[in-house]
Amino acid sequence: MRIRNKALEKAQGKYVAFLDADDMWKPHKLEKQLEFMVQDKIGFSFTAYEILKGTENKVIQVPQKLNYSQFMKNTIIGTLTVMINTDIVGEVRLVNVKKRS
Repeated sequence: MRIRNKALEKAQGKYVAFLDADDMWKPHKLEKQLEFMVQDKIGFSFTAYEILKGTENKVIQVPQKLNYSQFMKNTIIGTLTVMINTDIVGEVRLVNVKKRS
């Protein structure tokens, strides 16, 4: 999280999106998501995504909307799908969350 938060401190744009070294975005993902957010004045958005393991692909579907209570019960949001408008949401920092073993 420290590296990601350092990057967030240095970011100068209004919109923030995350892409780790082992992730890939589909062509036009950012363009389409940005258009959606601008059109509807959205502060935080996320999308479905695929997990690629060998020759198998698993599509992770996500709900159209998710409130805080729903999110806390099901952390289905993939970091690589998130886009944030910091003008609406404000300053963003990530916290360490322990995973279940």
